[in-house]
Amino acid sequence: MTTQSITLHLSDPVYRYLQQVAAITKRPLEQLVRLSVEGNLPPSVENAPQELQDELLAMQSLSPTQLTSIANSQLPQSQQERYLSLLEQNSVGGISTEDSAEMEALRQSYYR
Repeated sequence: MTTQSITLHLSDPVYRYLQQVAAITKRPLEQLVRLSVEGNLPPSVENAPQELQDELLAMQSLSPTQLTSIANSQLPQSQQERYLSLLEQNSVGGISTEDSAEMEALRQSYYR
């Protein structure tokens, strides 16, 4: 794997803190900074389903407040109830093709 060099400008308090952590962990400062950068990168979307990748990439520009709002969102109660009803119908003996498609769409909305 090839590597690239970059120059970072850090405040004195941040630099001193990194030096302290490097000394405590007995790691070179450069390695500690590299690991810190690598550990704080947004997750790669390459392993996500293709149909979600654009949406996930767009989320990387959202604020923490916006992301929290998305993470805490839920399907409206009426859609939750419909989904549960379709699941129950499916478990007792098949549902129509239309209902099956609706159930799948609700499932995807739920998991999204």
